Amino acid sequence: MMASTNIKKSTIEYIEGDKGTYNNNEHTFLKYRLHLKNGDKPDFLAKSKKTIDNFKIGDEISYSFKDNKSNNAKLETEFNKPNIKQMANNNQTANNAVMSQQESIARSVGWNNVAAIILSPEFQKHSDLSEVEFDDKQRVKGKVFSNRQMFMLQQCASAADIIFKQLITKPE
Repeated sequence: MMASTNIKKSTIEYIEGDKGTYNNNEHTFLKYRLHLKNGDKPDFLAKSKKTIDNFKIGDEISYSFKDNKSNNAKLETEFNKPNIKQMANNNQTANNAVMSQQESIARSVGWNNVAAIILSPEFQKHSDLSEVEFDDKQRVKGKVFSNRQMFMLQQCASAADIIFKQLITKPE
């Protein structure tokens, strides 16, 4: 039987949680069925009741059927972010600051670029462990970067500021 690659999305209308169990000789899974707004009623497996309890009526899920002959389906976890999904849809962070999807993507890209800079051989060759202090539990206290590394980071920040203000920001 060939697995379906057709990913569907729908909203949960009813959760049928007690459909028995399935054992694959390694784990015992709980069976459950989701009644969806699009009319599908796919069957899923969960390792614990907590997984099933995380779903709420009104949640949107992404799923695909495992084959064309059965009602067994799998959640497409790349698309399903329970609990986090609601916060992201409201564009709320933990401190209630509003962040657009573009800002979130920009922060993620920025973090990846910072990590690439800090881990680069050019940056690392300017490490000076004689300037780093450790406490009695070998945790860093005080300065983490050498003076040369701080200068390099300031150059990056200045360049990023110029790029953002002069190249990316819409003219007024």
